[in-house]
Amino acid sequence: MTLPVQRGQRPSLFLEVIVFTTESIRTVQKTRGAALLGTKCVLRVEVLGYEFPHVTTGLDADWLIVRADWLAQTGRLRCEGAHLLADELAAWGASIATLDLDEIALAFTEPNLRFAYSKRGPDLHVARIEMLCESSQGDIQLETSLEVSSIMLTSFGRGLQALARRFPARSRSRGRVS
Repeated sequence: MTLPVQRGQRPSLFLEVIVFTTESIRTVQKTRGAALLGTKCVLRVEVLGYEFPHVTTGLDADWLIVRADWLAQTGRLRCEGAHLLADELAAWGASIATLDLDEIALAFTEPNLRFAYSKRGPDLHVARIEMLCESSQGDIQLETSLEVSSIMLTSFGRGLQALARRFPARSRSRGRVS
């Protein structure tokens, strides 16, 4: 589901200006998060911090507050919450930073976020994103696919890895990545 934008109104993008170049993606990833750019849309993932910053042991120490934004010409959807464990973020980044596999599907402990990709050609992949945004007004589910180049997909993976280095696992407990 995408949220409508009224005619003549531009969606309010918190990314400011998106220029579809590799250099601008690197800049976004260094300063704020990881961005995956398709031909007509953007998936942006940002870690806001640990859910329980003062807890340093046990599984609760590793929950991350993640903000995922889906931006398209037709609208924008933002999900924010404790959707990933720190080691799941690291595994997600590592699994796509090198594109060693032609196809991958990831599900995490918290089922609000899923990610998959499959190779479609020598330099073309199809990424599939599922996000469930829970709110007091009801849940919104987004299921979408976008075509991305190998460069964009590996850049996204490296951006996730950079986020994982900033927010490492603080306990020995490990989540589930399948």
